[in-house]
Formats: sequence, structure tokens, C-alpha cells
Amino acid sequence: MLKPKPCKRDYSEEELADGLLNGNREIVECIYWRLHRSLNKHIRKEHLRHDAITEAIRIWLEATSSGRYRRDNLVGFLYLVAFRKWLDSKTDRMDFSVAEMEALSATSEDTQQDEVEKELKLVALTECLEQLPEPLRLVIKLHYLDGVRYNRIGNSLGISETAARKRAFDGRGKIIECLKRKRKWQD
Repeated sequence: MLKPKPCKRDYSEEELADGLLNGNREIVECIYWRLHRSLNKHIRKEHLRHDAITEAIRIWLEATSSGRYRRDNLVGFLYLVAFRKWLDSKTDRMDFSVAEMEALSATSEDTQQDEVEKELKLVALTECLEQLPEPLRLVIKLHYLDGVRYNRIGNSLGISETAARKRAFDGRGKIIECLKRKRKWQD
């Protein structure tokens, strides 16, 4: 496992990309250090951070070998891919294509931070949803995620439309309480 070391100088994005492609140890350590430092606030466990960074670099190198990569904003791109890979390992729900990664690499750092915040909120929401009792979770997923109407949910579950609406209402309330607890814990 690489030990994070500060960069010896300020490299351009092109120098970083070329150094990563050529396996320049100093540049690889520099990129690793920058990513390690940036991801530290989100991924607390060092081995998980290392795995996410390694996977992001592997994905970038794979995309590079097929001729699909961007030289600008390399570290921001790797940061976002590493963060999403960590989320993927945590939630088993995210897959993204090379096209999505290319789109991510074109975004600014502010936009990437916004994306990270959205992903964190989505993880919190997913965790709260998974904590619901099965009857509430099922109605919430069918109605809000799959777009099924309450009358159809009621028919398929053998309950009335009103009961389906009540389960959705109760489920939303429990999710809101859970999210408030999580926000309070983070603050």
C-alpha cells in the first residue's frame, strides 16, 4: 500500500496524466496523496480509501488504453470515481459506464463537490429506507421508485388504496425522522 506523500512541486494536469500513464512513481505518489487527503473527510478507514483510489486509477488507465479519457481535471475525475466506487462497495447499487465517467471528468470541482453531497444524501436516504419495516418499505419503493399507483399497490398486496396511502405516509414520516437523526449526528 502506498503511503501518502505530499507533491514535490505543483504539476499541471497534463503532467499528472502523462506521469500516471508512464508509471512515474513521484507523480503516482503525488496523485495518491492528493486523493487520499481529499477523500479523508468522507472515507475514514484508510484501507477503504486505498481500495477506492486504486480502483479509480485502474478504471482511468483502462479507459485510457481504449483512447477514452480527458487530460484536464484528472485529480477531480479520480476523486469522484473513487468516491463513487466506495459508495458502490457500501451500497451495492451503483454502476457507471465509461461515458458517464467521461461526463464526470468534464465537470468542475464545485460541480463534483455538489455531486458528492447528492451521493451522500442518497446513501442516507437508502439507509433510512432499508430500516423501514417491510410493509412500509414495499409501498414506498413501489410508489416512489417504480411509479405504481396506490390503487394498484393495494390490489397487488390485498389491502385497500387507503391502507396503501397510509403505509406510504407512515413510511415517509419514519424516513424524515431517520434523516433528521442522521443530520443531527453529522452536525
